[in-house]
Amino acid sequence: MDDTVAALVGALKERGMWSSTLFAFASDNGGPIYRPGGANNHPLKGGKYSDWEGGVRANAFLAGGALPPAAAGKAYDGLFSVADWYSTFCELAGEDPADLEAQQANTWLRARRLPQLPPVDGVSHWAALSGRSAPPRSEVHLSAQALLVARGRALYKIVTGEQPYSRWTGSVYPNCSAPAAGPGVQQPLFADLRVLGRRLSVSADPHEEAALTWQQDCGAAGCLFDVASDPSEHADLSDALPALRAELAALLTDRNRGNFAPRRGISSLRACAEGVRNGGYYGPFVDVASAYSPSPPATAAQRERDAAYLLRVAALSEPPAKRAFQAFYETLWAATRNASWRKLDSCLPQLDLPVTAT
Repeated sequence: MDDTVAALVGALKERGMWSSTLFAFASDNGGPIYRPGGANNHPLKGGKYSDWEGGVRANAFLAGGALPPAAAGKAYDGLFSVADWYSTFCELAGEDPADLEAQQANTWLRARRLPQLPPVDGVSHWAALSGRSAPPRSEVHLSAQALLVARGRALYKIVTGEQPYSRWTGSVYPNCSAPAAGPGVQQPLFADLRVLGRRLSVSADPHEEAALTWQQDCGAAGCLFDVASDPSEHADLSDALPALRAELAALLTDRNRGNFAPRRGISSLRACAEGVRNGGYYGPFVDVASAYSPSPPATAAQRERDAAYLLRVAALSEPPAKRAFQAFYETLWAATRNASWRKLDSCLPQLDLPVTAT
């Protein structure tokens, strides 16, 4: 990744484009702390697939000649959602971020009493990044189970329901104590393993599964934190601020009413076929006739492998074959999961590297 970013920046500079470029580099989420993931979000709690700060507080930076001098070298402490990049870039480019096609479609949908398409969620931060205004966001709807709300100097966060990976990792994690301790002791197990869409449980015992995945249940009422003063989420404020917790729980319920989660149909072979056509890279597959550059010609061996792959996918997409395959793997997984988790990780011998004073 470092080499690729360096090559990209170098190419922009070589072509005289760096001075007019706003270069944004951002993570999509916190790192995976589950086995076989190897990330560490210390000192934050949790990781990817959880609503704890270790899962949702991601790193990002801006660079390039288009970055306002007032912002260079400074930290931006405004609340920022991934949806805000789009609106921010639109303002910078002088474009309207509104989804005009969705607005037009809503006329048709309203006439048929169908659910309407929501407006764009993002807000532009360009004025705030340029030092011309305060940050525009006062809340972030993290998920159907979590909400961030700014109140003065405080940044309150409510987390509800069951959350996996609900612990803190050490400064060196994972380390050689994890494989030796066994699954779920020093490192949680992945909580959402699936085969052809069907979830494979970590354990037949729900209580054991919760322990192996480091699950914490905040219940419907929720756990409450001020992540401005307590970013590691050690101090649950639920008992101290019950009225605020109830207020934020109600606000989360209200925000969830606007969640856009339509039925998206069934799995389509077109996705697999498009991936094969693009040289083994998955991507959009609906109305993309002119969206992709031509792939390098496939060799005879590649064409043979691709044809065999598509035949296997077609066979497994038939409902009887798919159900039989899922049932087979569920049975196999139940018999081998303990041994399988242990094989996913191992500890390499420690290397005695020379230490050089600088």
